[in-house]
Amino acid sequence: MVSPLVVVLKGPGGRDGICLTVDYSYVNSFTHNDPFPVPDIDSILNHIGKSKLCSSFDASQGYSQTPIRAGDEPLTAFVCDEGICEFLRTPSGGESCGSTFIRTVQKIL
Repeated sequence: MVSPLVVVLKGPGGRDGICLTVDYSYVNSFTHNDPFPVPDIDSILNHIGKSKLCSSFDASQGYSQTPIRAGDEPLTAFVCDEGICEFLRTPSGGESCGSTFIRTVQKIL
């Protein structure tokens, strides 16, 4: 199963450049959603408010920081000029990628 690579314009009229992304709509049609609730900010603040130390981290590339489950890499395959490539880290666009990221953040917190 190989998904197509698509170009998305960033910003109004593409003035902020382009973003290469993968269209996982076919793969998603076979994927079971794995919902995970997003904790509310009040609960998080109450939890960390009792801590003695506080850290911050940059999650701007959050999906890229979570690994693909071993054996699922072929599901992330896409085709480009270089041939067929697979992600080793979570790409955006997958049915459960958001849940995977939120679950990982919850573990960290």
